[in-house]
Amino acid sequence: MKTKLHIWKTILAGLFAIAAFSFQANAQCQAGFTFTVNTNTVTFTNTSTGGGQPVYFWNFGDGNYSWQTNTINTYSANGAYPVCLTMYDSLNNGCQSTFCDTITIIHAPALPCNANFVSYSDSMNQNGTQF
Repeated sequence: MKTKLHIWKTILAGLFAIAAFSFQANAQCQAGFTFTVNTNTVTFTNTSTGGGQPVYFWNFGDGNYSWQTNTINTYSANGAYPVCLTMYDSLNNGCQSTFCDTITIIHAPALPCNANFVSYSDSMNQNGTQF
């Protein structure tokens, strides 16, 4: 006959085994990406690992976002941008992983130079115009 102490030890051992399995399953979920830069357009290739059906969220550091697995972003200005990919995998014990890297853009096209003005008739001067 098993004692209560032996039963509790068995239960605790089972709980520790479940916790260890959950930790290992989450450790198998890892966000990652590679990228190539062509002037100011960056192609991102998702290299994340993990089972199930993950959902991906990209933050390109310039105010743009994407939910695609692999994606492209065009930057409007030169600079260093922190890019982060977060993966959510509810079928893999609720796994969530984020990977970030810095993208440096040095060949963005110059912003166009536009001159503008506004004119209206001067009500105090019959032939006058205000600019």
